[in-house]
Amino acid sequence: MAEEVDTKKLRLRAWCGERLALHQQAALSDPLASGVRMLTIDLWDRLVRGEISCDELSALAKSISDDALTARAERLKAKARSADWTSVLENALASREGAEFGEVKDFLAQTGAGVVFTGHPTFALSRQLRDDIGALASGDKTHQASNAAHAPDPAISLLDEHEDVQTAIAHAQAALGDLYSACFLWLRSRYPGVWWKARPALLSLATWVGYDLDGRTDIHWGTTLRLRLEEKAVQLSRYSQTLAELPGAEEIARELADAASEADEQAQFFSAKLDDPAAMVAAANRLTEDRHERLLSLTASRIKSAAL
Repeated sequence: MAEEVDTKKLRLRAWCGERLALHQQAALSDPLASGVRMLTIDLWDRLVRGEISCDELSALAKSISDDALTARAERLKAKARSADWTSVLENALASREGAEFGEVKDFLAQTGAGVVFTGHPTFALSRQLRDDIGALASGDKTHQASNAAHAPDPAISLLDEHEDVQTAIAHAQAALGDLYSACFLWLRSRYPGVWWKARPALLSLATWVGYDLDGRTDIHWGTTLRLRLEEKAVQLSRYSQTLAELPGAEEIARELADAASEADEQAQFFSAKLDDPAAMVAAANRLTEDRHERLLSLTASRIKSAAL
C-alpha cells in the first residue's frame, strides 16, 4: 500500500513538472501568462473531476517543500568555510611574523568586525524546520529531522525572538572560543613567557533584540532591563563554568557563579508588574543596592586579585 502511494505521488509530481514546463514555454510569448497559475488551474480541474484528492495534493506539496528545504541547507553548507582556525590565524597574522610582542598584542586587541544578530529570522519556517536546516547545513548526523509541516510557528513573541538569538550567539561564542585557542597557540609558539598577556578581541557579538524600541510598542522598558540582566547572568555563568575546569581558578569561578546568580535574581524583580510603584521600587533597590555578588565590571579589583 505504501509503495502504491509513493508511486502515485511520483507520478503526480512528474505530471506537474511536465505541465509547468509546457505552460512556462507558452508564457514566453505572452507576458501576462503565468505558468504557475496555469498549473494551479490544471490541478483544480483534476481535483474537481476526482482524479486526485486533497490529501494527495498535500502530500505532494510536503514532498516538494522537503526537497526545497534540503536544497537550501546544501546551499548554506556550500557557503561555509572549513573552521581550520590554525590556518586562518597563520594567514591573517603572516604580516606580523617577527614583530615585537607589544605590536602584536595591540593589533589583536583591536576588534576587526562586529556581528549583530537581528530579530528577523525566516519566520515563514517554524523553529523546528530552522533547526533542521542548521543541522543539515552543518552536517550534524545525530540530528533527527522533525518532519514538521512547512508553516510558521502559531505565535511569535519577543521572548521567542530573544531565545533564538541567544542560541545563535551561544553557537557563535563556541566557534570564537576555538578561534581564540588557535590565537593563543600562535602567540605561545612565538612569544614564550609573555604570550598570556595578550587580550585578543578579534570579533564582537551582539544583538538588539529586546532593545530596538524604534517603531515598536510591545517592548516595555522593564522587559529590556530584564533581558539584559538575564544575558548578564548567562554570560557570567559561561565564564564560571569554563574557569571551573582550570586548575587554580576555583576562586574566581565561584565569584562569577555568585555574580551570575545575583544577576538572575535581579532579573526576576523586573519580571513583576512594574506599573505597581512598590514593585518598581523593589526592583530598583535590588538592582542598585551594594551587594558583594553584584559585579559592575570584570576588571573589579577583587576579580583581578582572584585571577592572580
